[in-house]
Amino acid sequence: MRAWLFLYFQNMNEDNLDKHLDNQGEFNIEKLDFSKLMEQGLKNSVAEEVEEEATEEEAEEPVIPTETLKVMDVIPVNIERVYKNWLNSEKHSAFTGGKARIKPVEESDFSAWDTYIVGEILELDYAKRIYTTWRSDDFPPGHPNSKCEVLFEEHPRGTLITINHTGIPMGQKEDYMEGWVDNYFAPMKEYYNRFK
Repeated sequence: MRAWLFLYFQNMNEDNLDKHLDNQGEFNIEKLDFSKLMEQGLKNSVAEEVEEEATEEEAEEPVIPTETLKVMDVIPVNIERVYKNWLNSEKHSAFTGGKARIKPVEESDFSAWDTYIVGEILELDYAKRIYTTWRSDDFPPGHPNSKCEVLFEEHPRGTLITINHTGIPMGQKEDYMEGWVDNYFAPMKEYYNRFK
């Protein structure tokens, strides 16, 4: 009750204080609006319970162990062309050898290698960076999406592409390192060397 009284008076202002005073200007407890007092106390109690439950749920959320990889290679093509081609369904399909569906639009979905890979484009920085969510058919059910950052830098022999891949399910890092080299860098080199 003491806490409810405190809340009640805390929410008072000068305009409604007078209704609680008697003719001599003394406080009269009989003029308290107990229904309002109860309602305020109940709301406060419910809010505290909800906050406690949310905190408990956050604390109980399990931490899923993941792996990270970084691979890079120089592709014999100029930086703008390879950046644009990466974000073009037809060209992406051509230089990897697997069907892709992708467009240069943030918050759009994409797929590659005949939907073995799916994700969402989160951020684009023209001819510099592509940042996406990324998952494959081999991800365990319920595992969060990984994140993939593709960086493009000018190089005397073409474009240096760096893949920073984070949030990979434990035990799959080596497979994806091989995948980036064998299914992206190698066929891309072969594809662009044809146009030299």
